[in-house]
Amino acid sequence: MDEPLVRFPGGIVAPQQWLDLLMPKLPNVPQDMIKHEVLSVLRDFCIVGGAWRDWLRPVEIDGMAYEYGLPTGNPHAETVAVLRMTRQVDAWPMDPVPPEIASPPELIKIGGKPACYWQTQPDRFYVDPIPATGEGPYFVLPYVSMAPLDLCGIPNWFLSQYQLAIVDGVLASLLRTAGPNYRPTDADRHRAMYVAARNRSRTRSVAGYNRATTILQAPYFARGSQR
Repeated sequence: MDEPLVRFPGGIVAPQQWLDLLMPKLPNVPQDMIKHEVLSVLRDFCIVGGAWRDWLRPVEIDGMAYEYGLPTGNPHAETVAVLRMTRQVDAWPMDPVPPEIASPPELIKIGGKPACYWQTQPDRFYVDPIPATGEGPYFVLPYVSMAPLDLCGIPNWFLSQYQLAIVDGVLASLLRTAGPNYRPTDADRHRAMYVAARNRSRTRSVAGYNRATTILQAPYFARGSQR
């Protein structure tokens, strides 16, 4: 007997449509397993493919700290990496610095407008220089790559752009699971289509800015499973 479909609350459109598409293709697979795999594929698509990008609200650089947090404003998503940082006062694009050659905090210069930034954790960043006492504060605008923490936070525009890619990713995994749906040849075909779509997304992500290369060479903390 088929498991009755438990629908998402009204307004949560994207994951419900993915589930509606996948359930007929994966008979006898529990809904929870499908949902888990949808989230896993979405995170991979966002972390490796840079598919979800957005500006965050301004961050105040007040000179009282060297390290600053990244406020996503979205409890259902997390920051993967900063793609670009713009100084608000003069719309100056700040320079990204690889963390392995960045200054340790105690050597960050004091005095002047923030000119460059780097990350050692996905939800935090450093700037150099920081304002001196009585100077500023300055605000910076982070443009970031994001990934969902759960299915309830998927924006509906994601469905229109990547609906079939996510379906391919889920089928690539679950059609290789032992059981009545085990079809490795079909799984390989879906995986090839999924990887191609993820690569296209990554190319578009890089084409959208030209001062950083975070998505092509994601920091160690942002690298996904490379599914």
